[in-house]
Amino acid sequence: MPLADLNINVSALIPQIGVAVLAVVVMVIDFFTGRTRNNSAIAVVSILGLIGLLPMAYIYGDPDPAFGGMLAADAFSSFFNVVFILAAIFTVFISMEYLQRMGMHKGEYYYITLFATLGMMVMAASNDLLSLYVGLELMALSFYVLVAMKSLGSRPIEGAVKYFVQGALSSGILLYGISFTYGIAGSTNLVEIAANLKGVEVTSPFLLLGITMTIAGFAFKIAAFPFHVWAPDTYEGAPTPVTAFLSVGSKAAAFAVFLRVFTVAFPAFQPEWSMILWVLAVATMLYGSVAAISQRDIIRMWAYRSIT
Repeated sequence: MPLADLNINVSALIPQIGVAVLAVVVMVIDFFTGRTRNNSAIAVVSILGLIGLLPMAYIYGDPDPAFGGMLAADAFSSFFNVVFILAAIFTVFISMEYLQRMGMHKGEYYYITLFATLGMMVMAASNDLLSLYVGLELMALSFYVLVAMKSLGSRPIEGAVKYFVQGALSSGILLYGISFTYGIAGSTNLVEIAANLKGVEVTSPFLLLGITMTIAGFAFKIAAFPFHVWAPDTYEGAPTPVTAFLSVGSKAAAFAVFLRVFTVAFPAFQPEWSMILWVLAVATMLYGSVAAISQRDIIRMWAYRSIT
């Protein structure tokens, strides 16, 4: 591919680059202040940096996908970038007092939160299945660490292990779905997939496997039934601010990629995949509502509410 066709547009990634630089800056500050028991300065730097990046995420929009069509800095990604940054700001803000009270004086908490935010932003801007997968794994790996950071009792470790094992399984399922889609469409670019699948019968086994396994991978991230098993234990074991960030940020990111992938890459097969979504939605709402009734822990009730 000629270099000009790649559309190397660094300005299209200003919000993502800004969050990455902020995470590195916070990491360096933590390196020099890590021995102190008060990490309020790190939290303040994180909040001020995110507030400074908020206008950039809001006002920027470029309808032409950059870097060979892998990333799109359009209005869709700008909207979700604002959602992710606001969620990160509130998470860091409520974490300051929480970490002090729980004795969790760990500066890495803040820059791992920023890396999770960066992964979400890459997911929302992805116009290619491979860049989407990279962003998803960055977000997931960050959350694995954040969930296990609460060192009181065995529940945090149990929740983190369940989240990690089932998250790895769902990532493998999603990757298989991407592989089947690539095998039949000959591309991982969402626009090219839609163009190359014109005329393909929906009864094609590879297409059905690709769509079904992709839905299953995303269903885990939004804790849809029956891919919800990780949510109650993970929400209960994680630090409370992480639980809030997990229930808002990661689910918003999963919904963002779900919308972009299926409306851009598979619009011709909407009757088929929308029927699968109907079944998942009904089963998830019913199960989440019924299971929440018997809960005596408010965090677990919150988890089932989030599932619903």
